[in-house]
Amino acid sequence: MGIRIHGGATRSYSQKSFNVYARSDYGAPKLEYDLFSGKVKNDTDGSPVTVFDSFILRNGGNDAYFTRFSDKLIQSLVSDRQFLTQGMEPCIVFVDGEFWGHYEITEKMDADFISAHCGVPAKDICIIKKEALDDGSEETFAEWEKLRKWIQDTDFSVQANYDELCERIDMQGFMDYVSTEIYINNHDWGKPNAAFWKAETADGSSPYADGKWRFILFDTEYSSGLYGEASPYENSFERFMDSDCFLADLFNGALENEGFRRQFRETFMDIADNNFNTERVTAEIDRLAEEYRSMVIATYDRFWSGWTGGTAAEMNYDYAVDSLRSFYEQRYEFITKDLDAVTG
Repeated sequence: MGIRIHGGATRSYSQKSFNVYARSDYGAPKLEYDLFSGKVKNDTDGSPVTVFDSFILRNGGNDAYFTRFSDKLIQSLVSDRQFLTQGMEPCIVFVDGEFWGHYEITEKMDADFISAHCGVPAKDICIIKKEALDDGSEETFAEWEKLRKWIQDTDFSVQANYDELCERIDMQGFMDYVSTEIYINNHDWGKPNAAFWKAETADGSSPYADGKWRFILFDTEYSSGLYGEASPYENSFERFMDSDCFLADLFNGALENEGFRRQFRETFMDIADNNFNTERVTAEIDRLAEEYRSMVIATYDRFWSGWTGGTAAEMNYDYAVDSLRSFYEQRYEFITKDLDAVTG
């Protein structure tokens, strides 16, 4: 296998994230192994995904000094919605025999990942990440740029225009995706950490090769009260709608349509009442907190013994878990009131 350092700001951490690659030059061209204990499944037939070109060993991202499981928590809670999420599985890493702490085995977000989940050939997939072409053709990227300009210039209160929008974008998936990001109050989202994809070749036999843009959830952990920010009572609709990005253009434009407003409200409340049901979230936080406790504290001690580790490690971990739990205990009350102002 080949290994390369992964990530943006978190490259500065003592504990790096890694991309891991299978290549013919190293040995086998693919890794044939169930990395996710049968929990990651193909969206078309429900079979486990067990063949990988690559994967990430992730260091917790922005959550590295805290619970280290918030991204996994969020993505698992909404894995049934109409967008792609990344599978995750905890592990312990050793580098040259030296303990390197807890990592999260994470699906790498690329064309092979989409192909494994949706059955579209990897060579036919275009991915736009952070509003730049990540994979696929320049022609499809130019098509997306024209789509954004059309959205900016179009009145979607006219039903025919909104119907055309629904032919070009998976609008139910978009509503699911925006509802999730708004509910968790992701502070690192909009233009950053946003990804969408489409099949470049139409195929009537495939539900995912219909020419529509679809959405991928990733890097969600700068949310849910992290760093004392992203508070449960913050109006994240307001911040999102005022931002300069494709997603905000699409959301603000679609809000002109009465049918979208009604459907978005129903979607948001369904996610709030079910996916982020307070009792459900609390139970999952408690379960993960127990599962991760010893390996997270050992990782604190390995890399940050004078800060989060050492004699205060247990207290620091419990405080991080309590903060995460507190966010979801309070979030529903505040964000559903903000939803009323947006949807009328």
